[in-house]
Amino acid sequence: MSLSNTLYTAQAGQVKQESMEDRLAGLEKEKQLKYLLWKIGDLTEREGLGLGEYWPHMKAWEDLEEPVRDRVLKALGEETRALELLEEAQPGHARWALTMRDKLLLYIEAIHRMMEYPDEELDRPCLWRDFRAKVAMEVKKGRRAE
Repeated sequence: MSLSNTLYTAQAGQVKQESMEDRLAGLEKEKQLKYLLWKIGDLTEREGLGLGEYWPHMKAWEDLEEPVRDRVLKALGEETRALELLEEAQPGHARWALTMRDKLLLYIEAIHRMMEYPDEELDRPCLWRDFRAKVAMEVKKGRRAE
């Protein structure tokens, strides 16, 4: 896991792995929201993100009902984990994965790399499950340096 996923304890040399759920446990939902938005901004190097950037027509947090708040926190938690995985695979590449355009460019480059696979691999039957796994592997490689 990356350093952002590791909690160093007071005892020298002892390291405890900390999951996203551990980091958010016990926090009020509004603090969870603020943490997730901060973490996404930190990973993508685009600080100051708010709900309006993701859902332009969404009401203010205070005006959302509990089930909606829960769905928002779940979605932002999943996004944070995905960005952390990308960052672990290729440090610095999460910054290229915030917007729809960013994500499309990651996939386009991944598909272009896949098109360079040997013909015998490209021309044999392939399960969707295996295809998605290969795309995910290529996406983790990130984009070429600009």
